Amino acid sequence: MGGDTDRLAYVFGNDNYKGLKTLHGAANDADLIERTLEECGFNAHVFKDLNYEEFLSRVNDFKSKCMEYSVGLFYYAGHGFEYEGNNYLCPIDADPSEITGTNINISNLVNEISKDRNFVCIVILDCCRNIYSESERGGGPVNPIVADFNNTGGTFIAYSTSSGEAANESGGYGVYTRLLCRHIRKSRGQIEQIFKNVRREMLETIFKDNSKKQISWEYSSLVSEFYFKEDIKTVYEQIVQNAIENAYSYKEIVNCVEEYCKKYKSVDVNSTMLMVLNEIDSKLGRKINA
Repeated sequence: MGGDTDRLAYVFGNDNYKGLKTLHGAANDADLIERTLEECGFNAHVFKDLNYEEFLSRVNDFKSKCMEYSVGLFYYAGHGFEYEGNNYLCPIDADPSEITGTNINISNLVNEISKDRNFVCIVILDCCRNIYSESERGGGPVNPIVADFNNTGGTFIAYSTSSGEAANESGGYGVYTRLLCRHIRKSRGQIEQIFKNVRREMLETIFKDNSKKQISWEYSSLVSEFYFKEDIKTVYEQIVQNAIENAYSYKEIVNCVEEYCKKYKSVDVNSTMLMVLNEIDSKLGRKINA
């Protein structure tokens, strides 16, 4: 779990189903996403192989706790489907003969928590969007309907595949999630660009020679920019500006840099500190002594 932060993430991965096809990468995906999000300053919690009661309890926990944060991210890998305009996620004890009774309606959660326009809600679903398909993460064809999210200001919803299609696994991970984590870690671009890069790579490399491609989709009502990792140049320029305007001491500058690097664990303290001090020295025309 992460430390003090304004970002909360609940991460779910279900592999060991009782009445549905066993998966082999959802739990691995959950662990990978958790590590990646912690590097981006999220207080991340991971849950695996939950039955209906456990799953519902954790979803309700997320609903209540995320209001204490400015950003809430919900990630799920496992079986899932769309039905009558709603998104359903399957706990490990889901009954194949039941469409809605033993599954989690995630649309209701998103609609409820997204009513606060000052809150950023991110939902990432790496699961099928058909009913219990026989392929990888999902079941037999039932004319799916694109799920409807209402009152979702400040919301970003990402699907690993198109409506009515399956999501694929390879090498013990979901194809989509492994690519997503790699792009989050290497990019400091806006969230929309990161997901676009994932889709492009899936189409141009992973599924280039396949007759049936897995095409990821996103829906966004974000009204402000969101970055998984803030651009380091922008951050240190802000620290420099504040340090000069407020005549920060060396110790105060160190505290600012350490606070930033604590939030974004993949950022090196020493290199960031060096950039900040060099920039301050250049602007002031003198060195700040320790």
